[in-house]
Amino acid sequence: MNATPQEPKPDFDEEFLLALAQWREQHKIKDDDSVLFLVELFRIHQKHWDELRRREFPPLQEFHADVALLAETAKNLPKENVTLTAAVLAVIVGLLGGYLIGKAW
Repeated sequence: MNATPQEPKPDFDEEFLLALAQWREQHKIKDDDSVLFLVELFRIHQKHWDELRRREFPPLQEFHADVALLAETAKNLPKENVTLTAAVLAVIVGLLGGYLIGKAW
């Protein structure tokens, strides 16, 4: 399995600060304006939720390792054949069960 090179994370802070500077200039917002406190509060909120998401989702390498382990396990399982009669019977039972459940609801 070949490893993919890690791409650097984009720095959205720089883009945000540029957009914020343009917005402040356009609307002539001073340094002591209270709306800037709201922008700062929003950034604190965003960083908090980004950190929570980062903790909840496992890294992609762990996911690849789990998938590789699952694929290897599947290769080592014994292969068993199902007879045509058993397969047709399973389909009929599944369809009949689905029909009856649909009628009951």
